[in-house]
Amino acid sequence: MKHPDPLLDDLAAGVPWEHTRALLQAIAGVDRDEAIAALGAVLRALSRPTRRGGDPFAKQRRDLHEGLRAMASLLGQGKPVAETAREVIDRCNRYQPLPVETDPLRRAMQKVHNTGLPVPKSQRQLTRIISSAVSSD
Repeated sequence: MKHPDPLLDDLAAGVPWEHTRALLQAIAGVDRDEAIAALGAVLRALSRPTRRGGDPFAKQRRDLHEGLRAMASLLGQGKPVAETAREVIDRCNRYQPLPVETDPLRRAMQKVHNTGLPVPKSQRQLTRIISSAVSSD
């Protein structure tokens, strides 16, 4: 049913119908502007995402770290971890993706690139990430 006020139509479109009667009873004695403001507040409360803590980029960060460790394990055989970290940073900064990657190192770089997260610029931070993948002999 169309209301004479199009704003009320927009507000009513987002309200779950099982709560409509309670909402109408709650705003019955209120003037038009206050009722529209109350319905707007209800609509915002219902449409607001309910994210509670946590890391919204946890999956991307996990993929980034897996890709960096894969690169380090391919590049760092017999090299110190710090040298491997420098090489990983350099290669990630120069990486230009191809449509199809077949080389295991380039596939790892593609995984890092596809996360959309920045590669750590600090050699120290990257050393901590890749230290488990590189055995410095």
